[in-house]
Amino acid sequence: MTLAANTGTLMDNAVGLILNSQSSELDRKIRRRAEKDVAVGISGSGAAVFAHTGVYFDHYKDLAAAVWSEMLRVLSGVDLEPYPELAADLKQKFDSYLSAAADCARSYMAALRQNGRAMPRETFDGAYEEVRTKYHIEIDLHCQSVIAERRRREEKRMANGQRSFLNSDKIAAYSGISIVLCLVAFLLIRNAPFADPNLVIVLRVVLAVAAGVVGATLPGQFSLSWKGQGLALRATGALGFSIAMLLFSPKVVETAARPPEETRPQRPAELTSRQTDIWNLFEQWMKDQSPLIKQHGYPGSIAFANVHEQYFQTGLMVYNVSSRWAFLFDLVKGTYRKVAAPSVQLTPGDARHINEVLFSKLTQGMSEENSNRYRKLIESRTQSLNAEAIGITGGIATLYVENELYDFWGGPVENETHAFEVLTGKGRDYEVIIGLRHDAGSIDTRWVDPRSPRRAFVMFQDDGRFEKQTVFSSR
Repeated sequence: MTLAANTGTLMDNAVGLILNSQSSELDRKIRRRAEKDVAVGISGSGAAVFAHTGVYFDHYKDLAAAVWSEMLRVLSGVDLEPYPELAADLKQKFDSYLSAAADCARSYMAALRQNGRAMPRETFDGAYEEVRTKYHIEIDLHCQSVIAERRRREEKRMANGQRSFLNSDKIAAYSGISIVLCLVAFLLIRNAPFADPNLVIVLRVVLAVAAGVVGATLPGQFSLSWKGQGLALRATGALGFSIAMLLFSPKVVETAARPPEETRPQRPAELTSRQTDIWNLFEQWMKDQSPLIKQHGYPGSIAFANVHEQYFQTGLMVYNVSSRWAFLFDLVKGTYRKVAAPSVQLTPGDARHINEVLFSKLTQGMSEENSNRYRKLIESRTQSLNAEAIGITGGIATLYVENELYDFWGGPVENETHAFEVLTGKGRDYEVIIGLRHDAGSIDTRWVDPRSPRRAFVMFQDDGRFEKQTVFSSR
C-alpha cells in the first residue's frame, strides 16, 4: 500500500512552491552576508568564508523546516488512512525534496577544499544527518499520532456514540471546587495584603458558599451543633459545610512589614559639565526603562568611571579603568562575563613593546599558529607609526589573549576608545553602564552634542545575558 495519489500530488504542489524559490532565496542570503562582510571590513577573510558556510548550513536547516511544515499542513488537511509503509514513504519524499539543496551545499564545501581554504569544524554531512534524523523522528511521531487517532475513532464508533453526561449535582460540585481553587490561586498569585480588611470577610463568605455547594453533592451526612445558654443550633448538609468554613477558616496572619523599595537616585549637588550631561542621559534612561526598573528596582551604588572600549568582529570589551573590572560582551549570543582587570599588562609603559614573560605565560599550551596570530595583533599596533594601526594593547590585549577571544570574537575592527565619565550602577540583580559610544567606529560626539545617541548596557547577573539599549538625552 502506498500514499494516496491525490495526497502525494497535493504535497508535491505545496512543497514545490517552496523549492522553486529556494535558489533565489539562498542567493539573497549570500548577498546579504557579503554586504555585511564588506561593512565590517572582513570581506575575503577566513571569518567571511566561515560566515558564508554558515549561510549554506542555516539555509538548509530553514528549508528543511519549511518543507516539513508544508508536508504536515497537507497531512493535517486530508483524511489519511495509515498503513505500515506510511512513515517510510514520507521519509523518502522528505529526503527527495531536500536533495537538490544538499547537493548545492556539498558542492560549495568541495570548492572550498579545492581552493585550500580553512574548513569549519561542523561539516555539512554532520548538519545533513542532524536535520535528517530530526525530521525522520518527527515523521515517526506524526504517523504514530495518526494511528492513535484512528484507533480512538474506532473505539468511539464501536461504543455506538453513547455518552454519559454529568448530572446537575456533579456539575455543581465541580463548579464549587473550581471557585475554591480559583480563589486560592488568586490569593497565592496576588501575594499582597488587602487594602480594606472588609475584603477578608467577603472572601471568607464566598469560600463558605463554595464549600456548601461541594458539601451538597458529597455522599453521607454532615451535621454541626452548637449549644449555649438554653439555645441550640443544628446545621446539616451544605449549610453545615458553610458554617464550618466561616467558623474554622484560618485567620489572617500578620506579617512583618516589607523593607522599603529602592528609591530613585537623586542628582548630586555638585557635578562637572560632563557629569551633568551623563546624568541627564541617566535620567532619560530611567524614564525609558520604567518596566525594567519596576521589575528589578532602581540601580544603586551610582558612580562615574573612565573606561576603554574596543569592538571586535562579534564582541565588545569594556575595560573600567576606575574600578579595575572588565566586561566581555558576546554580541552574537547576547551573553557577557565580568572579569577582574589584570595586574600586569602585555604592553606596559608607552605600549611600544611586548612583555615577553607575560606573553609566554599567556600563550603556553597554544598552537604556534594561534600564538603568532596574537603576537601579530599586538605588534601591528605597537610597531606602527604613532601606534595608529588597528590592533590590541594594554589591559584589553592581556584579557583578549588570556581568554583566547579570537576563537570566539574574531579580530578587532577598531582600536580602543577612551570614554570619560560614563555612569555605572548596580540593581538587585543587574548592573548597568550608561554613556558608551553608539556603535563600533562611531565618534565620541557627546561633548560636542550632548543629545547624540549613546549606548546603555544592562547586565543580568542571574542568567549572564545583557541588553544593549539606545539612549537619547532629553536635555
